[in-house]
Amino acid sequence: MLSIGVFGEAKQATRLASNLSDAIESHQWAANVRVNDPCDLNFLIGLSSLTSENQDWRTHLVSAGLPFHVLYGLPDECLNQAIGVIDWQLEKDDVIARKPMLAGKPWVWLCDKCSDPVCEHRLLSDLIAARART
Repeated sequence: MLSIGVFGEAKQATRLASNLSDAIESHQWAANVRVNDPCDLNFLIGLSSLTSENQDWRTHLVSAGLPFHVLYGLPDECLNQAIGVIDWQLEKDDVIARKPMLAGKPWVWLCDKCSDPVCEHRLLSDLIAARART
């Protein structure tokens, strides 16, 4: 069973956790949701203005070395983002359970869908360096 942690300001985290629980039940997924409690899969509600409580949770998750996904937007948008991540996580776990040899392989990113500037800079720098060597 996948455990899901929702972090953020208490009122918003509780509302999202409740909505996620309803969605999990309707999808018949094997998962449970907890508020402000580290789990297998963690979500941090990103706010348009960074509050001290939100920053405290972010600092806590980072310092504890816990991976987390930041959800932005209106409550329905945050819910849809979380559902997408949960669906992907459960599908990935199912594939690994059926094909254990995949468990140790790192994720391969699709560069045309990536928006990581550090990665892009490294890729372009390597291409320029390779061109200069030839």
